[in-house]
Amino acid sequence: DSESDSSGSGLEARPGGRRGGPPKPRGRGGALERGRARAQRGKRPEPCPPRRARRRPPCEPEDPERELRRQRRAQRFQGGAGTGGHPKKARPNPPPAPGSPPGHGPAPGHAPGHAQAEGLDWEQVKILGTCQEVTKKYLRLTCAPDPATVRPVPVLRQALALVRSHWQQHRDYAWACEQLKSLRQDLTVQGVRTEFTVEVYETHARIALEKGDHEEFNQCQTQLKALYGENLPGCVGEFTAYRILYCIFTNNSGELTTELSLLPPSLRSDPSVSHALSLRAAWALGLYSRFFRLHSSAPAMGPRLIDLFAERERRRALRAFLKAYRPALPTAQLGPLMGLEPPERRRFLGGLPLTFTGPDRGAIDCRQSLAALPHI
Repeated sequence: DSESDSSGSGLEARPGGRRGGPPKPRGRGGALERGRARAQRGKRPEPCPPRRARRRPPCEPEDPERELRRQRRAQRFQGGAGTGGHPKKARPNPPPAPGSPPGHGPAPGHAPGHAQAEGLDWEQVKILGTCQEVTKKYLRLTCAPDPATVRPVPVLRQALALVRSHWQQHRDYAWACEQLKSLRQDLTVQGVRTEFTVEVYETHARIALEKGDHEEFNQCQTQLKALYGENLPGCVGEFTAYRILYCIFTNNSGELTTELSLLPPSLRSDPSVSHALSLRAAWALGLYSRFFRLHSSAPAMGPRLIDLFAERERRRALRAFLKAYRPALPTAQLGPLMGLEPPERRRFLGGLPLTFTGPDRGAIDCRQSLAALPHI
């Protein structure tokens, strides 16, 4: 007995035992167990009975006192965020600015007399300006405007006449653009959408087009499209043609298709619109010589708008000519084809990586210049 106790205690204390379990028997008994285990390996295990699904306890009815405590905690958190959990005292709303319409006062938390201008509907907010200054600096609105800083329509008519005369004399686009944007802002905040509004936007669009500011021109023509949709009189045919040409400039085929599908038959006979449609067809078919002939004969301010993308179309035409002509293309023929005078033609060809041939280098070697097509 003493020997068995000592041997048993020694086996239990051996550090190599598997997770503290009983040691494996040795000798014949151990071999017999191993043989039984090998015999059981090839047999399929018997299917175990499925486990019973755990039953969830039924939902307890909601405690009204617990819900009340949760709401109180949420109110304390909202009122005391950033102040250590203590609710802030509600500030009284400031009175509305004098002259502002009821129901459009400043939002809580803003300075007195200020309201966010982004959420205001200018068609509903009817502000009547009282300012008598003819010129006014343009400032971006961040709050409801004060009627004392807004000019009424009679003063705005004087301001438009002053801008036109100043532009004709000084050609100061920065000053003219600022005054015209201030004019448009005063019309917008007063909800004025009349024939005079159309006149202001048309004037700004023409001046921007003359200066080459296509972004400001696009803003004006977008507003003009909406004003024309309200049956307000204006130069509808002229600016419809400008919209078609502007779609060609931006390569916006989707908008161009929409414009053409909504074009009424009465406008298609307009000289400006008819010319724009002919130029659009030449551009779509790749008829470059016809395209540049129409460029030079565009009515009104169409040539200035076509100038925005004429360089791009000349490069496309030159790539087509280099692929079509063999073995050489005389540079003198490029003038009529691309609408270029000799000085402009030399300046245009001089900035391109072309290979010239001939005694006076008066022709383009089309075969050698094909390698330069990706750079044209």
